[in-house]
Amino acid sequence: MARDFVLNPFSEAFKRVDEAVAAKQAFETTQIKEVFHSPDARTDMPGAVARTEAKRAPLAQAIHDAFVPVTHTISIEPN
Repeated sequence: MARDFVLNPFSEAFKRVDEAVAAKQAFETTQIKEVFHSPDARTDMPGAVARTEAKRAPLAQAIHDAFVPVTHTISIEPN
């Protein structure tokens, strides 16, 4: 059925979750590759973690918030 109904009641909800996950992952890539490997992090890793986790926390919360129930009805009717 998924192949026949690409657009379905779940499409928008799944899109919101996917976008929230992508935003968090993009931030985490920068967090690890740039911030955690920076000169500042070498001298104060706990501070670098605290600063970046303060920015990452809302992104993680956005994923949680994107999970919402989807109400739908499937009807099967004869042709």
